[in-house]
Amino acid sequence: MAYWDQRWTEVGPAPVTSLAPDPPHLVDLLDWFPTTGRALDIACGRGRGTAWLAQRGLSVTAVDVSPVAIDMAQRYVSAMGLEGFCTFAVADLDLGIPLDERFDLVFSYLYWQPHLTQPLVDLTTKGGLVAVCHVSEADVGPGEWRIPAGELHRAFTVAQDFDVLDAREEDGVARLLGRRMG
Repeated sequence: MAYWDQRWTEVGPAPVTSLAPDPPHLVDLLDWFPTTGRALDIACGRGRGTAWLAQRGLSVTAVDVSPVAIDMAQRYVSAMGLEGFCTFAVADLDLGIPLDERFDLVFSYLYWQPHLTQPLVDLTTKGGLVAVCHVSEADVGPGEWRIPAGELHRAFTVAQDFDVLDAREEDGVARLLGRRMG
């Protein structure tokens, strides 16, 4: 937690704009994303993804290990006029996801750990979506936080009750969109 508190303190709050930007690398998939229901934003950081999901009409639960990030996310969402659509929690996701709720969309942008694959699926309602985008070694080689090429897709391919709808990897980015079956 101390590492992330320091890192977010150094980075500072996200600039407030009239609209939260669409997440890069997912723009061609946005028609799949729901505009009603509940969303979970994993490792929400400064809250840009949280605000983006709320702007789409979703009720968002945002989780991060860093209290500094959660404070920034709350301030960002408030400045965007979206505080009534969002709740926040501090949790060490390396230890698991401490939620019993189900979500229509589970969203993880620039955070993923292999041990969270099935728990992310399990947190999704039947027919709900999981969207993950993370830095990858694909086309660029090893680097900080980069996962091996193909790892994201392989992990979700073996997840129970899950159908991969889209998986791509290029230019150092892996992304996956899938639906919980059942």
